[in-house]
Amino acid sequence: MTKDLPAILAFDKRNFKPTLMEFGKIFGDQEAKEMVMRNPGLLAVKPEDAADADDQTMKFSYIVAKTRPAGPYLLYGTLGLLTIPVVEEISGVPFRANLLKSILSL
Repeated sequence: MTKDLPAILAFDKRNFKPTLMEFGKIFGDQEAKEMVMRNPGLLAVKPEDAADADDQTMKFSYIVAKTRPAGPYLLYGTLGLLTIPVVEEISGVPFRANLLKSILSL
């Protein structure tokens, strides 16, 4: 877990067990443990907030687990995609329109 999320070392460890117990009441003990293994950041949640967890919490744990390995690439890729309109505006070259035309002409 520490390898996946080094910031976990700064979490308040007094919340770990009560938070996991609250998740266990909602999802079951085994499912809660697996959810926390996928998304260790859930241990930073206060127990009273964990008691309000719903199925979205479980779903997002899968998303976090799948996207964590690609994190740096996703960050730079998203940043690159967000800068395309700015580059188009500055250069006057409509990259997106040209790309769409080339895809549709195939």
